[in-house]
Amino acid sequence: MAGEWFSAKLRRETATLISFDLEPPSAEWSPSRQTDESGHPWYWKLEVLREALDRLIDVRVTAIWRGIECNLGGYNNGIVHARVRTNPEQEAKVRRGEIPEIVMADRTEYVGTFLWEDLEDIRMEEKDLKK
Repeated sequence: MAGEWFSAKLRRETATLISFDLEPPSAEWSPSRQTDESGHPWYWKLEVLREALDRLIDVRVTAIWRGIECNLGGYNNGIVHARVRTNPEQEAKVRRGEIPEIVMADRTEYVGTFLWEDLEDIRMEEKDLKK
């Protein structure tokens, strides 16, 4: 696995590596509980100590949707899912249902589903966490 890149979910001392390949990278990887319609796992996972990672890069992709700042979290077939940074005026509109593309995930977090083509000022930031 040396030299390969994976997504990771971080904890204090460990990282759960995620691979979306059809087959696991090696025998010690476990399948996800979720499966597609053919019964194939959505992803493979492996928990490792954070200190065992060669590199750890935090990648953030941000954009603007109709003047609202977004942290992009997922993309599939032209549809983007994002955490949304709202101001009080926008929050009130979301609560009233005036911006149906954005919903409250919990009492302090807002998420949105947008068309890729409607995004502006798309930026990617990388921060090396192991330096």
